[in-house]
Amino acid sequence: MDKKKLIQILGFILIVLVLAWLMWIMFWQPQDKPYIPGEQPGIDGRLPSIGEGTIPGVVDDGKVDLPDIDTEIIEKISDLSPKERQQVSDIADGGLTRVKRLTDNRIMDISGGENFNYYDTNDNKFYHLTADGEIQSLSDKNFYNVEKVNWADSGNKAIMEYPDGSNILYDFNTGKQNTLPKQMSEFDFSDNENQIAFKWLSDFDFEEDNWLGISSPDGSSVNFIEPMGNNHSDVQVEWSPNSQMVATFREVQGFGEQHIYFVGLHGENFKYLRVPGTQFTGKWMPDGKQILYDVHSDRNGFRPSLWITRADGENIGVGNTPLGLETWVEKCTTSGNSLYCAVPEELPEGAGYVPEVADNISDLIYKIDLETGAKKLLAKPVGNYGGYTVDQIVVSDDGSILYFVDKATGALHSIKLK
Repeated sequence: MDKKKLIQILGFILIVLVLAWLMWIMFWQPQDKPYIPGEQPGIDGRLPSIGEGTIPGVVDDGKVDLPDIDTEIIEKISDLSPKERQQVSDIADGGLTRVKRLTDNRIMDISGGENFNYYDTNDNKFYHLTADGEIQSLSDKNFYNVEKVNWADSGNKAIMEYPDGSNILYDFNTGKQNTLPKQMSEFDFSDNENQIAFKWLSDFDFEEDNWLGISSPDGSSVNFIEPMGNNHSDVQVEWSPNSQMVATFREVQGFGEQHIYFVGLHGENFKYLRVPGTQFTGKWMPDGKQILYDVHSDRNGFRPSLWITRADGENIGVGNTPLGLETWVEKCTTSGNSLYCAVPEELPEGAGYVPEVADNISDLIYKIDLETGAKKLLAKPVGNYGGYTVDQIVVSDDGSILYFVDKATGALHSIKLK
């Protein structure tokens, strides 16, 4: 082999090694901070008519096979010591609080509002929890393989979503059901239950056919309000208690900030809300004047941070205040003038992007006064195997009992608050 050809081969090998090293630096070298998914402003297909505003399934007759239900409590921390067992209180007083298990089976989507109803995934039926803590059958009918339940506030109606995209509205008072189009998803009932809001997503991924809409609960009288384009994942269907707004739309404004646009029924030009973080998720407070939300940013290690603000008319953004709690709005509920939240004892950096990391972290229960903003630790729920990770939480109207579904077993539990 001549000298010139040898040099060419060695040069080629050197170039390959350099390229491999550069690819390792760019893609595989360990980072000090978690990767932040790119979200760029000005994405094509945003809701076109939301202005900037003034600056601030099917019911089957035959049973289908369902996966086995895990009925064992998963141990999250070591068994309580004798001293800790003596410290457990029957009523929440800011420390270890005894938990009562109410169901043996895994349940999901317990309703709030006037009634506490839920779906039992084991026997495929719906049940009602009375004010005395008794469980009654809501219907004798079986609803197999329900994936999600969207309740009306009264608990008398629900829209069930199925894995194949089917949707049905069922009235538990009359036993009447209606099939809704498969293009509909993410339902929410208006306060008077006369209308529903939803996302209409194209069967063929045509962006121009993705809309935010409203209709009668049975799917009739459809009215498309705003086109969503390819931004439907940034639209949250959430009907305000005063029925003026049916959804929010989040848009990134540079790094670590979002603008939240409120979507009305008639193209109103509401003010936008500036939030100090990304991945906004909101929950209206019962009076319709405030909205609770969580966002995350590098300021708190990308952990979810709770905020509350005015969101009615010209007051949008007034009193935008952090609550000093790191959790998600899905783990919060209201009763009277109080907010109750399940807060993980500790969260790793980046939990805002990956909520699943909190699935095995025990929660503490906090109470926040919505008028003063004062918060206090109510309880650390404990059982024979230590703490619980709360999946869903509701509180009785009189504030005496807190009910929750835990992540590990999917069972319904209660603790006494008074």
